[in-house]
Amino acid sequence: MRFLAGGDSIVESLRIRPAFSRGVAASGPTSAPLAKQTLKLTDGLLAWWVLNEARVVADVMPKSLLLAMSLDAKAKAISLFGTEKAIATAKMLVDIHAKHQGDIQKRQHERELLAAKLQQERERKLKAQGHRLEFGISKEVIGLVVGKSGKHIL
Repeated sequence: MRFLAGGDSIVESLRIRPAFSRGVAASGPTSAPLAKQTLKLTDGLLAWWVLNEARVVADVMPKSLLLAMSLDAKAKAISLFGTEKAIATAKMLVDIHAKHQGDIQKRQHERELLAAKLQQERERKLKAQGHRLEFGISKEVIGLVVGKSGKHIL
């Protein structure tokens, strides 16, 4: 077997799929015809897609059984390639991701604000308590360092 990208491979003849032409299969089950559709993107959605493409494609492709998905940034469109059912499922999943992306970004922003406030609170408490000392110890001597019932810890 010779690949278009170069290189050869040895394959058992029984593992090679029979030839298929539209409407007539060589002694095998007929599969659904393949189609290609494009989804137009707005500027905001295009920017979001570029940032999250890997995550969304990794989620949409296996769930929809789509064969290929590609972004054409100049045309501001996503090309979907697969069966009609796979394309319809992929469009639905992409719409769901796009609808909720604003909500997800808002929650991520809130999470970052809360994390910053928490870090400031920790730093404030640390300054109020005085000095803090951290050091590593081996497991064998932890009892000696902590003491009975933690009596060496202030």
